[in-house]
Amino acid sequence: MPTPAAGGFHEPYTFAMIARTTPATLRIATLAMLASAVALMAPGCATTPEAASLARKERLETPAITHVVLVQLKDPSRTAELVADCDRALPGIESVRGYACGVPMETGRSNVIGDYDVGIYVGFVDATGYRAYLDDPRHLDLVERWREGWKAVRIFDVISPEAPEARTPPAAEPAPASQGSGPSAPAPSGATPEPDARSTAPANADPATPPAAPNGARATVVPGATRNPPAPAPAPAPR
Repeated sequence: MPTPAAGGFHEPYTFAMIARTTPATLRIATLAMLASAVALMAPGCATTPEAASLARKERLETPAITHVVLVQLKDPSRTAELVADCDRALPGIESVRGYACGVPMETGRSNVIGDYDVGIYVGFVDATGYRAYLDDPRHLDLVERWREGWKAVRIFDVISPEAPEARTPPAAEPAPASQGSGPSAPAPSGATPEPDARSTAPANADPATPPAAPNGARATVVPGATRNPPAPAPAPAPR
């Protein structure tokens, strides 16, 4: 068999052997990389930061309901005791899907509120799990043991808008319909506008004075209240 030392291989034949022995997988990988580069260069195919953020939110598996409790103790020296007590009781409740308990973080930021001693976070997947947590004996016992020890407690419940139990914002009230059959015409230029029937009392009226009753009915007067004397009625014009 010819060998390179014996001069049995010629340069054209050597090139052909290298080309035939190139692994097929290497060629496939090269084609795949080329295809990926072309796809990335196509307009609209690149992933935006907003889309990447939304996709990552789906992978985080964050509980839908966030229950936050900020406790201010009468005796701040018991902070570590309360944290340890919470750690022993709350994570063992089956409906709890997220949990953390700690103390205010020193950040040096003036807009961060740190007027509490212990902060507790508990997460739930739905309102049923939240109610089960509230009624669990371990939670109730913890609250009862520390009821006399806290000075103030603030509770915040936050729910994802996609959750079925999320509170629906109230619908905007429709604007009151104008009196009459059609829209009122604009006042001519220079004309004095007519007083609104719903206008308040004059500026010099005493706040304790009730407004005049309609249809000649007698208005109720608050005993001891002062009131301005009514202005004299204008004389009728001669006919």
